[in-house]
Amino acid sequence: MKGRHWFDYSPTSNSSWVWRTICKVKDKVKAGFMNDVWCANQGQYTVASGYAWLQGDQVKVDWWHLIWNRLNLPKYSFIGWLMIQGRLYTKDRMMRFGVISDGLCEICRTQMEDHQHPFYSCDFSVRCWTLLRDWLGVPLPATDILTWCSVSRCRSLLKKQLVYAAVVALIYHIWMARNVCREEHKVPAPGYIINEIMRYIQNLYRSRDELSRYKLCIVL
Repeated sequence: MKGRHWFDYSPTSNSSWVWRTICKVKDKVKAGFMNDVWCANQGQYTVASGYAWLQGDQVKVDWWHLIWNRLNLPKYSFIGWLMIQGRLYTKDRMMRFGVISDGLCEICRTQMEDHQHPFYSCDFSVRCWTLLRDWLGVPLPATDILTWCSVSRCRSLLKKQLVYAAVVALIYHIWMARNVCREEHKVPAPGYIINEIMRYIQNLYRSRDELSRYKLCIVL
């Protein structure tokens, strides 16, 4: 590379895989430098500014605090993200793909399973939401989690994080209950699911350093 400009450099064919990979990253970010000065963050490169630049302009959504809450288990966030994007393989989608012919909800067997039904209108999920709402002592989404995310308010950041963690956990457990019913023809009791979530939230709560300064509206 002696005497050559970094951004004009290309690795030789016998270069190591690591070096070729570094050069590929260089090719991706070189458009972000103008006159050898990083075009974002007042000319100083940081990983955060580089990542934001590569992402480009993004639409900010109201639900990102809910799904990517740092107290969520990753598997809870993943299923919650698929649910909020309408990407779960509910029966209406599988029917459109020609995979199945029976579109009735596996649990209640009374309504067609679209993307809203398992989480809001099925008697099973309604009972789960009611139990969780009564335990947390806060309003929870009745029909639309997106609207709820935009209007939900908690005075304490910790309380909001714990409530969000409980909501995403319930979405996960409802979806898992639906899958268990589909495969094993049995449904866990709503009370059992809420007890699991209670233990999960209690463990999160007790692990925090703010125990002496804050109380949830729940019995711990």
